[in-house]
Amino acid sequence: MSTGCDLSQLPQETPESTDNDVVGAYELDPMNWSEIQAPVSPPSSTAPDHCITAVFSERERYNQGLPSMERQSIEKHNIGDESDMSDSATTCASYLSICSFPAAEWVSRQSGMMEFLSSARRLSKAINRGERMDRVIGPVRAPEPDLETALRYTKAYFDNCLDSIFEIVDRQVFEDRLRQHFAGGVDSRSAKDWYAMRNAVYASGCRYLISEARSPEAFSQSRAKSWEYLENALSVHTDLLYGSSGLVGIQALLLMAFHAEALGTPALEFMLMSSATRLAQSRGLHLRDCSQMPEVEQISRQLLWWTIYSYEKHLCYRSGVPSEVTQV
Repeated sequence: MSTGCDLSQLPQETPESTDNDVVGAYELDPMNWSEIQAPVSPPSSTAPDHCITAVFSERERYNQGLPSMERQSIEKHNIGDESDMSDSATTCASYLSICSFPAAEWVSRQSGMMEFLSSARRLSKAINRGERMDRVIGPVRAPEPDLETALRYTKAYFDNCLDSIFEIVDRQVFEDRLRQHFAGGVDSRSAKDWYAMRNAVYASGCRYLISEARSPEAFSQSRAKSWEYLENALSVHTDLLYGSSGLVGIQALLLMAFHAEALGTPALEFMLMSSATRLAQSRGLHLRDCSQMPEVEQISRQLLWWTIYSYEKHLCYRSGVPSEVTQV
């Protein structure tokens, strides 16, 4: 019986393809496959423990290939213990990665300035001297500033600090509560989340304000003083995670993470950011709220969540660590 169609136009059954056939299929679109590189994660600039041996071997190979005068110059500047340059043996990248031995040696090779090694070491030690987390935060807290100084720090934070543009904290609400605190508000002395928030603002504000003098002394003083306030905030870290803190606790952790990014302890901001992210998720900020919550509060929660999301992704991309937030 005639089907009324040309059988020659129907798809023909083909034998099973072989490996050679698959390879041949790519010949339709010629391409130099040897030039294609697989994508890689952002590199970690600070070598972990298992890489230290390789770093030292590279240094030895490099020194052996140098003329004797250049080798003596490097040995002259490589004074002290190597551990000074790897205080934070972590996989999180930091702006101090330029002070690591591999980076410092690369700069020395490219620039021909062998003294960069000793300069990088001095910079790393100066910054890390008062900002180390290898000691337990004691029970004695640094005194908080008086109202006038607190308002100056607050103004410096909201007017000048970079993270203030995200409006993590409403300025008017914060300043009103700060005045109530100094007036002896009911919960102002006992609320751990409020304690962490105001000290995080003090830390960023005073660091900016003191460093305006643009001198080495001002740089050191600003970091030392701001670290005291950050330690105050860090002292209630456990309470923020496992207590009954709400949005204020999440905001405090986020403020601390922003502040810590300018410190010499590269893992600190990532851990604080992870804490803020997990606490926000436990409070449901990542979910679309269908309750009868006031619109203003809903908007505040949404803005806070997307700030957390953006900054968390930024840190993960920069440091090469995995994200806490999955995308579906």
